[in-house]
Amino acid sequence: MAAPGWTATHRVGASGATARGTADPAGPPSATLQPGTLVRLIERSGDSARVDAENGWSGWVDASQLDPAGP
Repeated sequence: MAAPGWTATHRVGASGATARGTADPAGPPSATLQPGTLVRLIERSGDSARVDAENGWSGWVDASQLDPAGP
């Protein structure tokens, strides 16, 4: 469950997203975010995006795997 005041900016695209603890795409995966997971974009570094997920998870994903959350 998202924290009070938390607002999604993006959702994970149809193919899901491999998540990592760092912005380094060569780093080991730490989780897989399922398609449609709502996230809040916190920071971008190159092609990586640091996000907070609606389930409380926080980490880095490939920014191209995110779609705008929309209305």
